[in-house]
Amino acid sequence: MAKRIYDRHGRWRNKHVTFHASEEEAEEINRAVAMSGLTKQDYLISRVLNRDITVIPNSRVFKLILEQTRYAVFELKREIRNAQTIDPYLKETVDTLINTLEQMKGKQNE
Repeated sequence: MAKRIYDRHGRWRNKHVTFHASEEEAEEINRAVAMSGLTKQDYLISRVLNRDITVIPNSRVFKLILEQTRYAVFELKREIRNAQTIDPYLKETVDTLINTLEQMKGKQNE
């Protein structure tokens, strides 16, 4: 019998939970995971169980937030220029960025 592998909290995770998502939803999930600094598994478990997600700032998270900010600003400028409505996925990205930056700002003030 194979040796059980426990996570960092001493839990044996042997249950698989899967779901289907659209390409856009998968991209949105991946962006949120990247900006959180967590693993995808830890992020999804926290979100599904309605637990708070605490972003731990590091250089990788800052770089990803900067990239997403640049993307959001570029897309917003393009949509404003074309007088189109704002894409809901773009709005969600901007909202996630704002929330993440506010949390990081709070951590710096502590």
